Amino acid sequence: MKFWKESLLTAFGFIAIASTVLYQSCTPDQCASVNCYYGAVCNAGVCNCGPAYEGSDCSKLAITKFIGTYTGTSSCDGNPVMEDTADVYMVGPKDLNDVKVVLHSNNIVLSGTIIAGSLDITVPDSGYGDYSRHLQLSLTNGTKLTVYNEQHFLGPKLEQEKSICTFVGNKPMK
Repeated sequence: MKFWKESLLTAFGFIAIASTVLYQSCTPDQCASVNCYYGAVCNAGVCNCGPAYEGSDCSKLAITKFIGTYTGTSSCDGNPVMEDTADVYMVGPKDLNDVKVVLHSNNIVLSGTIIAGSLDITVPDSGYGDYSRHLQLSLTNGTKLTVYNEQHFLGPKLEQEKSICTFVGNKPMK
């Protein structure tokens, strides 16, 4: 009787293992027909892109949607609106996420970082002594750049003052 028990258990174990292996071999590999670029890894049929790339196959450099010249207007602290342009360009080939933004009317040059999949340019807050600056840059519909520049400083009467400037501009469609 003991022999039959062991034989039956062994047979069922073999059938269970063989069925599992057979089932796994019949399940199609979801990544077999997926091409991921620039070091991206496919997981369950989806490419997981690195920080500088985006798109379904990770072939698009995330920064390219920001690059270009934007024509629009700037205004500071309720003063009259003036025509302005902003240029956004890539810093260099080693820093695929880093950009420079030049606002021409205010002669402001900003350095920022793009996060793949994001529509924002991250610019770290800066400051020294009694001065600080907070910036937010965002892109809407791939063509509209908005720059919000808030500065805090100690005024002539030694009171904390604040200046807010904004730029809104559009990049021509290709």
